[in-house]
Amino acid sequence: MGWEEMAITAAAFSLFITVLLDMLSRAFSLQNVSLWVKSEYAQVAVSILLVIFAVTMAGIGNNVTASIAYEVASASGNVQMKEVVDAGAASPTNIAKGYLKLIVECESNIYLVVYWLNMFVETLSKISFDLAHLEALGAAIALTGWVTFFHYIMNNIVYLVLFHYIQYDILVFSQYSMLSVFFFIGLVLRALPITRGAGGFVVAFSLGFAFVFPMSYVIIVAMMPNTGVMCHDIELQAQPDSLPFGGQNPCFNSAGGVISAYYEVKNNQSFISQMIDFVRNQVSLLFLQA
Repeated sequence: MGWEEMAITAAAFSLFITVLLDMLSRAFSLQNVSLWVKSEYAQVAVSILLVIFAVTMAGIGNNVTASIAYEVASASGNVQMKEVVDAGAASPTNIAKGYLKLIVECESNIYLVVYWLNMFVETLSKISFDLAHLEALGAAIALTGWVTFFHYIMNNIVYLVLFHYIQYDILVFSQYSMLSVFFFIGLVLRALPITRGAGGFVVAFSLGFAFVFPMSYVIIVAMMPNTGVMCHDIELQAQPDSLPFGGQNPCFNSAGGVISAYYEVKNNQSFISQMIDFVRNQVSLLFLQA
């Protein structure tokens, strides 16, 4: 039984209770109960309207939201959002889940590239050679600034990935429980006067998480600047042998390997600086989308 049938059953249950009370009030000439039952028919009508609203939103509302998200993403140049909608994700929840997967993959690639760079830079920043008890080669002062930036970026990426996974889990939980469990419970609670307030609250947050949250997320993110170019560039950088140094003696297992790695890093200072500036600027965009 789908959630639509369960919701209709709950509305029918509410109508059944009201009709039963109406019959009893007429059979025993209970005037006060009869007047009260007439007001209950309005509550039954509200429950039926809620079911109609939910069914309509699950069909027409989702399609309209997907179309709006596609048009907005096209206008704003959000390539990733367009790709998710083109993949056949008709519901806002599936669109949001697909987009979050792309963003988490992008953030993982950023972390991989920054970690790879930091592996060489931070290691070399702690190595020094001395000659006659005088430091002949040391990189602590020159590389400490880069190490600090790498740590800053990686720490922020961890928070971003964690937050996006929380958003993803909320979407999954909402997709499989709000309409099939909480919406049904809310309608049943609304059928009883003593629990009507709690039922209204449960219905409200179930509809909010089932429709308002994913629809709002999709529309807002569709208006965001495009992160696809940055994620594509980072993905290319994360490929094996794509970075310009560190191909030999990666474990620094000899003095010659250490010195060679040091000069490789030194000769690629401009590349490292550009990578730091590029990633740091894009992380702020990911925070905005989060």
